[in-house]
Amino acid sequence: MARWLSERVCPTGKVVATDINPRFLLRFNLPNLDVRQHDIRNDSLETDHYDLVHSRALLMHLPEPEKALNLMAEALRPGGWLFIEDFDFGSLLSADVTNPSAASMIEINRALFEVLKKKRIMDAYFGRRERGLIEQLGFVNVDHEGWTRMNRGGGSHAQFAVMTLQAGTRALIAEGVVTQQQVDSVEDLYKDPSFYWPEYTLFSAWGQKPLK
Repeated sequence: MARWLSERVCPTGKVVATDINPRFLLRFNLPNLDVRQHDIRNDSLETDHYDLVHSRALLMHLPEPEKALNLMAEALRPGGWLFIEDFDFGSLLSADVTNPSAASMIEINRALFEVLKKKRIMDAYFGRRERGLIEQLGFVNVDHEGWTRMNRGGGSHAQFAVMTLQAGTRALIAEGVVTQQQVDSVEDLYKDPSFYWPEYTLFSAWGQKPLK
């Protein structure tokens, strides 16, 4: 996204890209891209400065997303736009429940999401909250939309789902929340080309900072 924005605002515009670990941003050698090591939870930004502030898959991982969002809002100049994107995994829970293995898939995902939220690692249902958070800032021209794809067993997304399943369920099995048999049945489902399921939803919300 930083590179895409840089290409579109050149030659006179400038993009500031921040990350707590900017190693992937440092490979871009663009004259109008300013890469900063920055922790949105603690580090300040310029105030009333930017035309656009954007974040993707960030707020859902923060224990205090409102604090980070307020800092982003303060960085915008009056009339500037805030654009945030976060995932919402609720759509994963709408797989075909007439399939016994799909029922296990829903149960495992729901248990995993609860653990992640309890440990303050991730809010799996954050995407649906975005519009309300922007409206609480007093912004205008606010809107909100989501994008979801259908996945098929055996594909590249299914392979990623299997790796996520294997990594995420170890603790659940150890704690007796789910069984290895349930996990195996879901893994078989992900490998079955005849099985389709809805992926997570990527929600986007945006709003404009009012003119003073």
